Amino acid sequence: MSTETALLEAAERVLAERGIQATTVADMTAAAGVAKGTFYLYFATKEDVIRALQRRHFQAMLDRVADAAAKLQDADWWDVVDSLIETIVDYDCEQRDWYCKVIQGWAPPATDVDKPRKQIHDLIAGAIRTGMDGGHCHAEDPEFTALLLQSALEGSTQHLFLGEEEIDRDRLVHGFQQFVRKVLAVPHSH
Repeated sequence: MSTETALLEAAERVLAERGIQATTVADMTAAAGVAKGTFYLYFATKEDVIRALQRRHFQAMLDRVADAAAKLQDADWWDVVDSLIETIVDYDCEQRDWYCKVIQGWAPPATDVDKPRKQIHDLIAGAIRTGMDGGHCHAEDPEFTALLLQSALEGSTQHLFLGEEEIDRDRLVHGFQQFVRKVLAVPHSH
């Protein structure tokens, strides 16, 4: 493992345990087993480490969603959508400490998350267009609908993580699956 990777993994553990305000560069380097000066060979500030970790989280979620989608290529479109929702919720649940201890006290500059958020948005919008082409769903504006769905899922999970002691993962998955089905339902003609 590279020194940079060791620093990132140690920083993530310490930040998730203590939170952003209580964590120092010295805490991160001690957890990584390197000298404090080594930190500055890779990162200028604590915020640079947090940004790198946030990018790593987005990439990990994208990788997991892509893996889930690849496994379901021949499945029913709605089964794929349900599986992707489940994959995203599961990833977010695994990262609950990160959301609670770090992200609530830090907002990344928009430029740091623009690319990964756009990748997620494009994935959702592409899925909606594919569903529309197959007659499985409907959206007046697939791009904007994708933005709303992405925001709803991000906001809902983060809100629940910050306010709930225990999260009922199955209820969250089912609720969001039902929400997406209602949002994308094909209108019935009367």
